[in-house]
Amino acid sequence: IMRNLKQPKGIVVHPNKGYIFFSDWDEATGDARICRANLDGSDHIVLPIVPYGEPYGLAIDYDADRLYWFHTRPHFVRHSNLDGTDEQTMLPCLVGYLHPHSMVVFKETVYFTDWQLEVIASINKTSQDEGAEIIIEERYQPYGIKVYSKEAQVC
Repeated sequence: IMRNLKQPKGIVVHPNKGYIFFSDWDEATGDARICRANLDGSDHIVLPIVPYGEPYGLAIDYDADRLYWFHTRPHFVRHSNLDGTDEQTMLPCLVGYLHPHSMVVFKETVYFTDWQLEVIASINKTSQDEGAEIIIEERYQPYGIKVYSKEAQVC
């Protein structure tokens, strides 16, 4: 349903709204973008956000209807409304994390993987003074993370 992508880095679906979000990065030009389309690929738009580096690790906060992604150089978690407005940086910066890769938002927490450090960590999405907490140290590179909970089901 999507064509002419250069280097897609992330994808997430919001089934209640009927949207698919994806990020793309063109290594040759350095152009990065986050896009939204209907689930059938129609009404494709580039969101008016400024992803620096490679935007990836897209996640949806279904309770707040916000889109989250990793911002590289330095590593920050950014979020916006589903139309790309009200873009904000979640503090603190992910200092010490080498390659955050995947994330999921559940209630007040953002869980994420760092495949270079081989950890799963969490950070409070509203606190500005707490650092990330390592939950699991793995012996392999954790690429993806999901939350399975009755409370996380969208209707």
